[in-house]
Amino acid sequence: MRFLLAGNSTYMNHGSEAIVRGTVEILRKTFQEPRIVSVDLLHHPYRQVQESDAGISHRPLYYPKPGSRHKLLFQASKGLLTREVAYKLYVRQILREMREADAVLFLGGDNFASKPYYHLACSHQALRLKKVAVIWGASIGPFEGSAFYKRRVFEHLRKLNGIFVRETVSQQYLSDNGIKDNVYLVEDPAFLMEPEMPDDHEFVENLPRGAIGISLSGLFLNQTRFSKNHKAAVYGIVEAVRRKFGHPIVLISHCVTDGISNDYKLLNSVLRDNASSWHDVICLPRFMPAAEIKWVISRLRCLVGARTHATIAAFGSLVPTVSLVYSFKGIGINKRLFGGLRYAVTKEDCSVEAIVEKLELVLADYDKIRRTLEEKIPLVKAGSMRAGEYLKRVMSNGE
Repeated sequence: MRFLLAGNSTYMNHGSEAIVRGTVEILRKTFQEPRIVSVDLLHHPYRQVQESDAGISHRPLYYPKPGSRHKLLFQASKGLLTREVAYKLYVRQILREMREADAVLFLGGDNFASKPYYHLACSHQALRLKKVAVIWGASIGPFEGSAFYKRRVFEHLRKLNGIFVRETVSQQYLSDNGIKDNVYLVEDPAFLMEPEMPDDHEFVENLPRGAIGISLSGLFLNQTRFSKNHKAAVYGIVEAVRRKFGHPIVLISHCVTDGISNDYKLLNSVLRDNASSWHDVICLPRFMPAAEIKWVISRLRCLVGARTHATIAAFGSLVPTVSLVYSFKGIGINKRLFGGLRYAVTKEDCSVEAIVEKLELVLADYDKIRRTLEEKIPLVKAGSMRAGEYLKRVMSNGE
């Protein structure tokens, strides 16, 4: 069977990498010797995090670079042809790969939220080619725009062979908008990614024991009271955690693409500015693969995480975590594991004080949280694997 994984970023977004790793695990355990092509959406250097799995082929889908002639032409086409038509023309770059696929899996994450023109154009193309089209391991919504636009989005989603959502919040959102029959509740495939010890023995030996990990991103901070000064926010949070708890700190950059999503640039610049006094703080290398980052996270005492797939790596490694949540996915995962947001800080309530308070609570409930994760993570992983059986059923019905 031939599978096309579409809609994902490159491995420079380690959340996207973790989703691919888990997805490949599911496909290989469900189908005999599947052929897998991953389409990487690009507007930055290609694959500086190298592929370690010879069974995965990559096909870059280039997005016009800001300020380039192609970008200007693309913007003009969106004005002249409407966004929907412009994106449909754009995704023709991967027409050959779609034609060769038995099924197209649109890797989810947060891709199907707000106004997902590109991802809807991709799935429209797959349906036009009469391919099995499945949104895979996603959080869905909320959608923005006019009532007319939202109605068209929901009409399109009803036509897909399957919508595999990773939490009940998305499932309820779809149900509230009349979409139930093709919706399947699964877990995020990234839970299945196995950790790998880095080859750098010196790094492994020098990794501080009992450290608190902190994963912060401009994407999250932009939606909080810290939107005006990200560096000041990182400094305030790290300094408060250092002083309050006395543990070494590991700064974890889980997305290193250009612009606001370059966690490494933000975190490492704050570390450099305070290197003389922050002897107990380190920052992970920029291009460390997702499985190695998960290994590091598994060695932490606890994590404060704004990147959802950093928190998934922590939960899957039984590491108690303060989730900094800004979308359906963080809310849904915390409800799934803990029945609510007891150990989470929402973007609306985010402050240095709130993070420190939640971290105090996590450390106070440490053994209780570990027991909860020991009980629930095997069930979550089984829910991730269940996506394979649902996919087999969907593909059988689509023949």
